[in-house]
Amino acid sequence: MNRVFKTFSIALISTLVFVSCGDTTPPEDPKPDNGAYTGIVSVAPGTADAFTLEDIEVKFTPAEEGTAANIEMLRVKFAQAMPILLDVLVEGVVLTPATNGYTISCSAEGIVPTAMEGRPFPDHIMTEITGRVTTGTLSFDMVCGEFPMSFTGTKKAE
Repeated sequence: MNRVFKTFSIALISTLVFVSCGDTTPPEDPKPDNGAYTGIVSVAPGTADAFTLEDIEVKFTPAEEGTAANIEMLRVKFAQAMPILLDVLVEGVVLTPATNGYTISCSAEGIVPTAMEGRPFPDHIMTEITGRVTTGTLSFDMVCGEFPMSFTGTKKAE
């Protein structure tokens, strides 16, 4: 009986030690996925030229490796008097893993946006891009040429 008890005790202790030494590293944040977000664009907040656009769709497309992404704003304008709405593509924003999502930024020199079937708009370089993407939300601030703007939105149901 004593031998059975010793054997059982050793087996139990070995199992507990093995289980408690398991990998406790938290899983990595999943890479951000492609998504369409709907929200509000605010242009030139706090100025006489300020205005907002509601129900704006923004497509967020991360690169395969998850370190960069493209942001495409659909049917936007950057001045109240602008006569047409544009689909504007901002390519190559930087993604950095953060708690519960990713931060968004750009290089110091900014990014030349494209619109109207890929035409570059070098007079409206996107600078000071900062933001965040999580499982269900996307928000960012940037300066488009001379106009500060922001977007805050939630992911559309697929």
